[in-house]
Amino acid sequence: MKKIIIILLIFSSLIGDEKKVIEEKVQPKNNPIKIEARLRDRTFIIGSLENQSIVVTTKYGNLNIDLGDINKIEFGMKISSSEESKLKQYISELKNGNEKDSQNAESKILDMGISVLPSLYKYSEKENNENQKLNSIIIELESTTSDDENISYNDKIFLNDDSIFSGEVNQENLIFKTNYGVLKAEKEKISNILFYSSLESGGLKKVYKLPANIYIPVNNTSSQTGYLDTKISIRKGETFEIKATGEISLASLSNSKFTPIGDSSKGSWMNIPFGALAAKIGVNGQPFLIGKRYKGIAKESGVIYLTISETVYN
Repeated sequence: MKKIIIILLIFSSLIGDEKKVIEEKVQPKNNPIKIEARLRDRTFIIGSLENQSIVVTTKYGNLNIDLGDINKIEFGMKISSSEESKLKQYISELKNGNEKDSQNAESKILDMGISVLPSLYKYSEKENNENQKLNSIIIELESTTSDDENISYNDKIFLNDDSIFSGEVNQENLIFKTNYGVLKAEKEKISNILFYSSLESGGLKKVYKLPANIYIPVNNTSSQTGYLDTKISIRKGETFEIKATGEISLASLSNSKFTPIGDSSKGSWMNIPFGALAAKIGVNGQPFLIGKRYKGIAKESGVIYLTISETVYN
């Protein structure tokens, strides 16, 4: 499978558009949509979903969304009313003054797993974050989550046109068709599903603009991150190609100008020349050089992120 991604690399010292997307959709409606589902126990399912669309309940009404329009679904975390009652009791026991009860309650909460995190945030906020034992439980549970885990009550649906909807997917169970048979998984057991339809047979082409005053890997400001999220998912083993054009000027390097290949004489970041276009696959992926053109095989599955090689954000 070959995926072609065209990247328009244009940077300016002035504030510019965060990104510009041009897309052309020709995805056949009846073809099975290839997916990769990650379960909360870190199991992966690769195949397709039995249904062709999903219904999502939002505060604005119900949406019936074709799977071919979806890029990713991140499932929220919910617990049953009985589990909520137990959790409330355990939290009460954390602060009743009896150390044995407190330790037992802490153990019980940890055994409930990461699905209780949204509820724990709610209880902690009610107590103005002053319950130290509760806060330590939250920290311990957070340490077991993945970076892209959706720690909220609501499901999030990311579409190929960059729309994002928050609500509830109206299916208790999802049916997956794989090469080895049909599998059923409870929605609450699923962390996320990536859909690999967007670039099938040239179905979607995107062009991005990367302002150099935003997309530097060390930019950790609250409003921006150092990587542009292309929202394009790729699977391990797939061949893909990225092309880049343009020129940037970096104030941090004496306003030197760079093309996508960068300039190693000015220095490097992660063995990638300063000023060069770089990418990574997945939130925790290893950055690699794109330059003017990159063609290769994905070493892992995930979303493609883009950035500019530099170690100083100015």
